Amino acid sequence: MNFRVPQPRVSFLGLVGWVSAWLVVPVLLGAGMGALVVFDPDLSRDHPLWEFLRSRSLPAVTLWSATALAVLGVILLVTRSAGWWFRHRDAIATGLLMSVGAINGVNVGPLDAFEFAFLLTLAYWLAVSLVEFRSVAVPRLVLAALGGFSICTVASVINGRVTSLFGLHTLFSKFLMIVLVCSFAIRPQLFQVAVRSFIYVAVSTAVVAVLALGLNLTTGFALTFVDTPAEQFKSTPFGYLLRASAFCQTPQALGHLCVMALCLVFQSPWRAGWRYALALTLLVGIGLTWSTGAILTAGVVTLLFPLVRWPHHVMLYLALLAVSGFALYFSGIAELIFDKVLVPLGSAGVEDRVGYLKVGLEKIQVYPWLGAGVKNTSRLFSHPIHNTYFMIISELGIAAGVLLFLLIAGLAIRCASLARRAADENTRHWLKALGFGAAGMGIHFLSEPLYYSVLPWVFLGLVSCGVSVMARFGTLEGTRA
Repeated sequence: MNFRVPQPRVSFLGLVGWVSAWLVVPVLLGAGMGALVVFDPDLSRDHPLWEFLRSRSLPAVTLWSATALAVLGVILLVTRSAGWWFRHRDAIATGLLMSVGAINGVNVGPLDAFEFAFLLTLAYWLAVSLVEFRSVAVPRLVLAALGGFSICTVASVINGRVTSLFGLHTLFSKFLMIVLVCSFAIRPQLFQVAVRSFIYVAVSTAVVAVLALGLNLTTGFALTFVDTPAEQFKSTPFGYLLRASAFCQTPQALGHLCVMALCLVFQSPWRAGWRYALALTLLVGIGLTWSTGAILTAGVVTLLFPLVRWPHHVMLYLALLAVSGFALYFSGIAELIFDKVLVPLGSAGVEDRVGYLKVGLEKIQVYPWLGAGVKNTSRLFSHPIHNTYFMIISELGIAAGVLLFLLIAGLAIRCASLARRAADENTRHWLKALGFGAAGMGIHFLSEPLYYSVLPWVFLGLVSCGVSVMARFGTLEGTRA
């Protein structure tokens, strides 16, 4: 006779209600203390209630209590729905990899979000590979480029020495990120999880950027994870404003994330209304970063996307652009925008970038073939080179810079070639989106030092994944994972 141990039945809503009840008191107390500080900063310095709370370490106790209860609630929810998590484990790992670049400004103990997610997914992939066969479908072009990058990275130790030796893991972890993305999103269903996660995370981050600016304008509180105070605010045509960064390490990283998502949204197969609503949200997020490179790249992408989406209307679109350009020029609107917006926003940045570029060219002449070594740009220069190609050349040598350009161009061309042969319309649009995104990333690299950011490598993994899935299955469309 078989016996079953009766399991207690707890409804999902009941579990959520129980956890929420335990969170109500600490959250309200923390919100009250936060309001006391944010809305009345002059009074709160000498307020007896605040002094009483601070003398007994209640703010810290409240913060840790709320955090502990929130973690407990998450553990209970995960345990309650363990079967669902196990069934969708690859989709969850894929979504985590796509999300990591948007929250890289948040640290998890001694690790940042990228290191935490990378180690977690790598450990999971290695553990699963021990018990079941896992194919790693990385395009040969990408494998060749990663092999070349690895050789250049190791060779740079000759000039960089100890500094480069300790910095090798920084680049190799990003190279492996491409392999991990291709290892998890190996079916059309999982590719859909990956690309939609990337887009919706970027849109959500742009919304957070808008809310952060509103919070700063109304309360003076700056929601930012940027470590350098000089980069948190910027003089703009509308005053001295907070540079939106949401949960990213820098405003430039947020701008890059939104630019890549903008390329995907413009070419996606979704309905026009939804597509343009998402694109508008991303454009607003890019604008609030006040990053000259991101804004210019977004402008170029916005002008070029009709040529890619509707190539049979090229002549009509070029004629409309020419007429619009003449109208703006002769009406004086173009000159007004240039003088009142572009010059105050970007003149100093352009001059600085030209100066950094000259310094970078001088240093490249000293170490042209093997580079100055990994992580040596910040040691040798007072400022980064605001060009990703020149930055990688300065550290890893000319061959690495050429490899990066060929990798981006090769993936864009490969996506365009596959799009022409795609059997269904949706797959054609997604391949155009991936190729357009690779081209947009290559353009943005001309004005920003995004070499060490995790975002370009995550996106390269997404594009490589799309090429691999298309080559194996002939489609990028699938049912839910």
